[in-house]
Amino acid sequence: MKLFFAIFCCCSYFFSYAQSCSCLDEFYFIKDHIEKNHGGFNKKIGSTNEPAYKRFTDQLEENIKKDKSEKYCIAWLKKYILYLQDHHSNFTPGSGKVIKEDSAAALEAFFKSKEYLSTESINLNNISWIHPWKNREPNGIEGIYHTPDSIYVVAMLKDQTDRRDYVAVILDSKTKLWSQGQVKIELKQVNDSLFDAFIYLRNHSMNYEQIVYKNGRLEFNGWNKLGIPAKNKQAAIDKELIRFTVLDSSTTLLSIRSFSAAIFSKLDSAYKNVFPLIKKYPHLIIDVRNNGGGSDWSYNALMPLIYTDPFDSDVVEYYSTPANIKAYQDYDDQLKKSDPFTKPVFTNAIGAMNKVSPYSFVPTGNGKPRRITYTKNNGFPEKIAVLYNRNCASSCESLLFEVMHSSKSLMVGENSGGYTGYGNVMTITTPCGNQLSWTTTVYRNQWKYEFVGIPPQYKIPDNETDWVEYTRKLLHR
Repeated sequence: MKLFFAIFCCCSYFFSYAQSCSCLDEFYFIKDHIEKNHGGFNKKIGSTNEPAYKRFTDQLEENIKKDKSEKYCIAWLKKYILYLQDHHSNFTPGSGKVIKEDSAAALEAFFKSKEYLSTESINLNNISWIHPWKNREPNGIEGIYHTPDSIYVVAMLKDQTDRRDYVAVILDSKTKLWSQGQVKIELKQVNDSLFDAFIYLRNHSMNYEQIVYKNGRLEFNGWNKLGIPAKNKQAAIDKELIRFTVLDSSTTLLSIRSFSAAIFSKLDSAYKNVFPLIKKYPHLIIDVRNNGGGSDWSYNALMPLIYTDPFDSDVVEYYSTPANIKAYQDYDDQLKKSDPFTKPVFTNAIGAMNKVSPYSFVPTGNGKPRRITYTKNNGFPEKIAVLYNRNCASSCESLLFEVMHSSKSLMVGENSGGYTGYGNVMTITTPCGNQLSWTTTVYRNQWKYEFVGIPPQYKIPDNETDWVEYTRKLLHR
């Protein structure tokens, strides 16, 4: 189980600078702070002069300098954080704006604002040329896209400049904040399978993400391309917290959607009720798709069913730097202010970090892996499959690491979420008034799976619609 001490937002807002603050100032601060204090950077990249990293940051610095209006500043800074491949680290702008669309005065003020007036528009006096696209070959990037709720309909056009290769222009909008011809999205090709996406949100603020281009199509969450048949729809994933089902005369299914510590007693009670039934059948599928994790204690009761042989745990290492020690101390100080009777969290960590040289790793405990054993279940089930998807994260992935050591278990699905390698998120306010979150601990071995996820032994084919049935058949082989 990992500790997180920051709440961060997935949305982007307007980037508001202090009068003396520039995007370049912010970039230099973030880059310096990460290089000195991010455990993953120092484990994975290792040096500020590592060639690929140096090329990347030099290019990013050049882009920031060219962007005189600082319109793309959020994108450049988020792009830097994304390079770390750490799901927990984040950059969050410090201010936002919500426009009251039912207020004439608010709309009038917004339409006069710098943000609205700086939105690029492309003249679409004659849009009849768009209609033939409705019957065009669906593969490729150009075409008509819409959001599932049809609030926005855009035309994606090839439009190559220094900053973009494609542009999406509003054809129709159900919100008053966007008008026909305004630029909603810009795409810049990174390589044959990846695009940088600069996306303007409802309030015209920018968000940045990377989009995969695969089999002639953009995998663009939140947007559907007109003329493309819907993907094979997966059978619905049960949303019940925990459910037990008998699939056939030899196979049962146990679906668990959360390992939250808050529902431990409910899970524990359910386990006690269903385990006697599970032990009557030779095959078991444990379905943890869409399980975002919680507490390792919430899955421990499953381990006697899965366990076959002893194995070693991973070791967590603190990255000892003056800033990380201060962040831990500040956290404990704030905790004491809010509740004088609460015990500090980081006393042992701070003590251990102070004993080693700055900018080095120090393991928790004695630095040696723990030998993990469980009481072994020698009867049914004899064969187990753990079914998971990319929404299996954190403690759900901790379960997967333990399943890896079971000789009677199969891992089935797709790569997990990749929230496994780093922890203890700390947050500071940058000189420009924004929030920077970074991780301060690294798992000695599991860090390799951060961001990319844990691969299954058996990957579900792209055209498979019923993952449970596919897994059931695997167990019968």
